[in-house]
Amino acid sequence: MAFKEKILKPIDIGEKIQFVILQKFSGEKRVYLGAQLYEMSKHLIRDGIRDSHPGLNDDEINRRTREIISPWIKKRH
Repeated sequence: MAFKEKILKPIDIGEKIQFVILQKFSGEKRVYLGAQLYEMSKHLIRDGIRDSHPGLNDDEINRRTREIISPWIKKRH
């Protein structure tokens, strides 16, 4: 018996599960979760820059953070 279904990698399975779960959420909840993920990512990036370059001031850290995040935002629009 030949199967036409491809074997899924763990990452593919995870994405499918995520998609099924997110479909059950209201649009408002999905937007909220997206905003939370964005903020968490921004803080992780900012902390990474601060750890790598302890002499930078907050304005420079924020500028570098925006440089890293900007391509992600532009890709989505």
